[in-house]
Amino acid sequence: MSDYKPAPVDGAEIERSLREAARERILVLDGAMGTQIQDLKLSEADFRGERFKGFNHDLKGNNDIIALTQPDALQKKVDAGATRAITQFFFDNDVYFRYLDKVRARGIEIPILPGIVPVQNFKQTAGFARRTGASVPQWLADRFEGLEDDAATRRLVAAAVCAEQVLDLIDRGVGDLHFYTMNKADLVYAICHLVGLKPEKPAAQAVAAE
Repeated sequence: MSDYKPAPVDGAEIERSLREAARERILVLDGAMGTQIQDLKLSEADFRGERFKGFNHDLKGNNDIIALTQPDALQKKVDAGATRAITQFFFDNDVYFRYLDKVRARGIEIPILPGIVPVQNFKQTAGFARRTGASVPQWLADRFEGLEDDAATRRLVAAAVCAEQVLDLIDRGVGDLHFYTMNKADLVYAICHLVGLKPEKPAAQAVAAE
């Protein structure tokens, strides 16, 4: 039998180390798929609210929808310790600002980051939007019309459309954004470059460039 004995664990020291690391580089995401929301015991009618009363899909379990139909759900997350929120993707910036006004009117002051998705495939994105209740404006459909078999042009249009949206958000005072990269980080990088968001050069490179 081994005489090995584990070293005593200093719980306070472990907690201190984790808190210090969290301040620098750890982002914790709630992976419990809406535990706080499940506690509300919402029905199909609750998920729909008045806004989606006649929607042609079942919406119970769609946790993105209740940000609009049950704003108290966001308050519950704030009460549980949430310090910021990220929206579902959208293409009409006025929708975001109207939602922000409603949230602020309820006294919720945490940052609400707009969720931005570059359109890789319009048909696919529009289908997902319909299932989640997100709106797709006609002007966006018009931009991608006829490009179903032209991936290169679709990427150019996607970058231009997304850059327009981001620039408008920035011009209207938005300081932080969340991009849904959809495993296409290169397109998001190009969009950031278009709007003037570029990585900082290391000090040595900056000096050499002068």
